[in-house]
Amino acid sequence: MSSKPVMRRIVCAQCEQPESRCWCEKFCVLCQSQMGIRLCTDGLLYCEACRTACDYHTVDWQGPTTDY
Repeated sequence: MSSKPVMRRIVCAQCEQPESRCWCEKFCVLCQSQMGIRLCTDGLLYCEACRTACDYHTVDWQGPTTDY
């Protein structure tokens, strides 16, 4: 039994491409802003303000860091 975490590829919910190859019009699905748009782990596009307010994470988010 492997103890490695399962890595799944996050793709755009509309075009099914990774963020680097997504050809969709870039706008936030919540507020329709066109600035700072990124693909999040649910496959939808959000602006920075909505990502922060709703605690959504971009596909390259590595999780919180722990400094000891």
